[in-house]
Amino acid sequence: MKNNRRQKNASLSFTLVELLVMSSVFAVLLSLLQPALIRILEKARQMSCANNLANVAKAFQVYSDDYNGFAPDKFYKTTFGWLGTAGSYGAYKNIGADKRGLNVYLGGAPYQARDPVPAAHCPSDDIAYDKYGSTYGVNNHTGYHSLSYSNGNGIPLSLVAHPQKMLLMGANAGFNFIWTENMTPFLGYHRDLSTWNFSFVDGHVDDLFISKAGLKKDSNYTIYYDQ
Repeated sequence: MKNNRRQKNASLSFTLVELLVMSSVFAVLLSLLQPALIRILEKARQMSCANNLANVAKAFQVYSDDYNGFAPDKFYKTTFGWLGTAGSYGAYKNIGADKRGLNVYLGGAPYQARDPVPAAHCPSDDIAYDKYGSTYGVNNHTGYHSLSYSNGNGIPLSLVAHPQKMLLMGANAGFNFIWTENMTPFLGYHRDLSTWNFSFVDGHVDDLFISKAGLKKDSNYTIYYDQ
């Protein structure tokens, strides 16, 4: 009887040791796989963000066709006012979804002021959408030959020398870091990929690398309509 009890205890002890070893192995495997899993998840978010920008670029083209080839004005003198919903910061509090010009071209209209606008929200964004009502800022920084004149009026797209090169919109207006190249991006989109999504005036979307030094100047894109 005692021998049987000892054998059971020994068997139980051996099983517990096995479980501990297996748990340790799983923990090691999980730690090795976690970076890859995070990158896969972020890549999926990046693709969703790019799809948003592609849809917004199409809405921009339709808007321009309806308004004789002009870009939208710099709405309420804001960078994030073309689409989205009411934000929590400054003038954006008063620019609801019912007042943002591109929303009607994205479907789901008519909007109430605080209705969510999914196409304006990148899944990786946990700041800009809440603050400004939209993840995506427009290349309409006045005075820089952008999509707006110095008075805020939208430019005729016929002025754009290279639509395939001119940046249209970017996650958190990432092209701001061309204007101030020594500025560290304060919101790291696609954190594990080191890239941000941008759309171009011709409608295509690309992801560009942004380092702590800012968005590197490149001959393949520009923020200026005359370059």
